[in-house]
Amino acid sequence: MTSLHIKISFAFIVASLALNAQQDSIPLSKKLIDTTDVKYDRLYQQFLAEKEKPIKSLWKLDLAGSGVLMPAISYEHKMGKNWSEETFVKFGLPWKDGFFPMKFEWEVDQQLKYYYNFKKREKYGQNINGFSGNYVALEVFSGEDYQPKPDVTGAMLVDKRFFYGTGLRYGMQRQIGQSAYFDIYVGLRFLGGNQETSVYELPMDRYSNSVLDRSWHLTPTLGIRAGFDLGKMLTLNKQRTEARSVWKFNLADLGILHTNIGYERFLSHNWSLDTYIGAGLEEMEAFRDNNTFFDYDANYFPTIKIQEQLRYYPAITNSLSGTYAALAAFGDLFYKDYRINVTDLYNTNHAGKVILLKKYGLSTEIGIQKTLGKIGYIDLFGGLKYEVQEYPVFRAPNGEWPGYTILTRNHFVPVIGMRAGIVIIRGQNNR
Repeated sequence: MTSLHIKISFAFIVASLALNAQQDSIPLSKKLIDTTDVKYDRLYQQFLAEKEKPIKSLWKLDLAGSGVLMPAISYEHKMGKNWSEETFVKFGLPWKDGFFPMKFEWEVDQQLKYYYNFKKREKYGQNINGFSGNYVALEVFSGEDYQPKPDVTGAMLVDKRFFYGTGLRYGMQRQIGQSAYFDIYVGLRFLGGNQETSVYELPMDRYSNSVLDRSWHLTPTLGIRAGFDLGKMLTLNKQRTEARSVWKFNLADLGILHTNIGYERFLSHNWSLDTYIGAGLEEMEAFRDNNTFFDYDANYFPTIKIQEQLRYYPAITNSLSGTYAALAAFGDLFYKDYRINVTDLYNTNHAGKVILLKKYGLSTEIGIQKTLGKIGYIDLFGGLKYEVQEYPVFRAPNGEWPGYTILTRNHFVPVIGMRAGIVIIRGQNNR
């Protein structure tokens, strides 16, 4: 071997050793720098950088309890890591059973909440921002509402209920996406107040009253509130989301045991078919007479509501969003709890009856449907419907009570309403 070959071989060996030494230094250097503490610190700093801004207060629009002329709004404010206070206000003129709004109704509920599982949810990486947790609450409340009932004489009987009290509540509140929420709760209320049955004359400018105080009593409560963060809801989604069809979950007619699902699909560029089905147990404040005092509590009655609507959008839309004109067929099958204070009318005891009723007909409507945020929607509509409605009238045959007769009336009724909620599924638009 020549001296040149020896020099080349030696240079190759030195270069290989240097390269191996350099490669060995890389993992050694990483091992010294990327310790467990450094890794966790880096992850924590990344988490802080991406963490959403803490929510200290929240304005909420409760769609499950709202109507077009009767909004339900609440304001929840943080008082500490686990404590908050919430004020709920509901007021306006509701439409009931096809009758025009008759009297102003209202309800106020003040709660002091304690969220007991924030620490556990944080431990498992679950979101607690936006008051997402389980809670117990102390509440005080008061309110006034009305229930219209036709009378055999042709006058309108109206139950006015004034109530107040305090109670304990257990609930579960969760944030849905960035703008929606739901709150399911159960509780026990200590309730008092009075009930007044008024006989409104046809001009509805005077009435006679029969007032009956209710003794204080305990009654269970069960309910759901669902809707949107009011601030984020008002920011409409400007991006048009194309869809061939949409499944809609209507929160504006939602009960704890009552669902309301809509499905709208395109028939052509301007025409769509919209189907709504609501079914379940609908909550009603039902009156009762236990021979000691006349009180009420929540009862649940089966009901099913179906509507098939043919819509025409004048402006071509790819997102089922815009103004529309519609022709609809509808049918309802439901139970109603009719209770009446008949002391002044028949000089007898208070009585009532749970009655199965039907309602069906056709309607023409004009509406506007818009997207709210990323997953929300709202549908406001008005029009005129021709309705075949069953309703009971009360009488006392042979001096006995209760007595009633189910009558049918065919009439035109103004339509005004709102559907609002979240879009569950958007079908791909492949037109």
